[in-house]
Amino acid sequence: MRIGAFELAERPDVPTAVVHDEAVGLVKQFSTDDSSRFVNGVLAALVADLRG
Repeated sequence: MRIGAFELAERPDVPTAVVHDEAVGLVKQFSTDDSSRFVNGVLAALVADLRG
């Protein structure tokens, strides 16, 4: 989630969908199934704040 938040804030050249897909994919691989829903929700909220 921290990497995704960084990419949303500091890397405007990386598309939002790519940030979401990479972050959720990593969470699914290294955490529980419920964690991916949480990370997706947090990143979606950050998109509204950071990228408008």
